[in-house]
Amino acid sequence: MQFSLANRQRKFRFSLPLLRSLCAKAFPRCLEIPGEEPALLPTLKGIQFSIISDAVIARVHDEFFLDPSPTDVITFPYGEVLLGAATISANALAHNHPPDREATLCIIHAMLHLNGFNDLQDPERSVMHRRQDEILQEIYPLPAPEKTS
Repeated sequence: MQFSLANRQRKFRFSLPLLRSLCAKAFPRCLEIPGEEPALLPTLKGIQFSIISDAVIARVHDEFFLDPSPTDVITFPYGEVLLGAATISANALAHNHPPDREATLCIIHAMLHLNGFNDLQDPERSVMHRRQDEILQEIYPLPAPEKTS
């Protein structure tokens, strides 16, 4: 599997070498268990990830999903994935972890969509989110909190 990762915005910083490495680690884990929808991930030659501004992802979100708000990730079935830099950074801040970890979560989320997972309704949403959290913790664990005496 070939992974292409480009940062097409300038406001937020991400470590592209780290994210490329994490894509490679996440891929086999995402492939292990297919979702209930058709799994396209095994048939793709590659996935192209682009980190873009929230203005651009909002336009795409509106064009394809009739929702003009920015979002963190949009996955197309042919293997193109758009990552909204500002939304990812805001979510990282809200969850108190690095933006690269939040971007990795979005990358895993996209690969699970490509492997047949759907998050439109429960219980499928819960299954998908549990799976993505398991993979994220395995490949990008947070350090254990320091014990206080």
